[in-house]
Amino acid sequence: MKKLILNLLILLSAPFCLLLYFLKPIITIRFGIMQSSRIGGLAIMPEIYLNEKKKLSLYKPFNFDIISFENSICNEQLASLVSRKINIFPYSKILYFIIKCITFWLPKNSNVIKFISHPTQNFFLNNNNILKFNQIETTKALKLLKEIGINNNDKWICIHNRDPSYLNHHSKRDWSYHNYRDFSILSMKETCNYFLSKNYYVIRLGKNAQDKLYIDHPKLIDYPFLKIQNDLLELYLMANSTFFIGSSSGPSMVPFVFRRPILLTNYTEPVLLNKLKHNNYLILLKLFFDTKKNRILKISEIFDRKLENIYQTSMFENSNIKLLENSSDEILNASIELEKFIQLQQKENYFNNNLQNKFWNIIDKYSEKNPYKYHNLFISPYFLKKYESIIF
Repeated sequence: MKKLILNLLILLSAPFCLLLYFLKPIITIRFGIMQSSRIGGLAIMPEIYLNEKKKLSLYKPFNFDIISFENSICNEQLASLVSRKINIFPYSKILYFIIKCITFWLPKNSNVIKFISHPTQNFFLNNNNILKFNQIETTKALKLLKEIGINNNDKWICIHNRDPSYLNHHSKRDWSYHNYRDFSILSMKETCNYFLSKNYYVIRLGKNAQDKLYIDHPKLIDYPFLKIQNDLLELYLMANSTFFIGSSSGPSMVPFVFRRPILLTNYTEPVLLNKLKHNNYLILLKLFFDTKKNRILKISEIFDRKLENIYQTSMFENSNIKLLENSSDEILNASIELEKFIQLQQKENYFNNNLQNKFWNIIDKYSEKNPYKYHNLFISPYFLKKYESIIF
């Protein structure tokens, strides 16, 4: 019965949709649902949207956008920061219905906002972040830091490993098709101990986690297992970390939009490397192991076999590919490389070598050309040296 009523209402919306269509030469009214259930989308989409809207206004000056968040919000504090920059319509159900109507009557129309989730443009390099904590939030965040033992002048790094626990806890859907992106927190243990010995606080992030770190040290904070959990605290830690070590899962987008240095480990999407290479990243790749040939594939073979853009666990299995997680020593050495770069600020001298050039020549050969002159994304020199005879 509900479906019948909904379909009837969609049919009755024809005059409204036609009005939108005929108004377009004068004013474009757009509707959009911005992702808020996942922290990656909520962090990255607002700045990309505002930049796209700015460009749109150059040739279409009369635009009016109505935007809602999804029904669930993963981090209320982040949503609050976004709401200061974008007016958020509070009734998402109404917008879901309007978008259904537009999609039915005007399938090729531009009245639905398409939000972008990858930083493929270069404005992140040229502008300061748009999300800001106000004085009240900063004072409260510093108080929360003190409650977990961190003072204002202490330095900390944030780490994160992707595992299925968050999505399994917060959604009834089967997310196992994403499991190929997972990796064990134990592979970060050696890295944690190294930075703890250098007097950093090490904060392992995440609202939920499968395994504890089991490191007995006063400066190690295993946040998913803390009794004190707070959206402001979680966001402030990522936004103000000395650097972030994680993977291409959602949380890495928070330090990215706050312009923090980032090491992405266990990276699985070679197809995106060229599109993202103007961004400031250091990357460790997962190796593609062919179970039939019993060997690791070369970078060129990944592209030759069209494996660079597969994105489901079953697709890897059907292609006889097992993705090999980064080892403890790879993550440790890449983390040290990132720390040294931050200290030396000599990116070209430190990362620009023959192996780096060799790698990017292969990527350039197989990938769509990046239109920007900047090259700020690098593969860990330690990783390239270790696998030189295997991946080239």
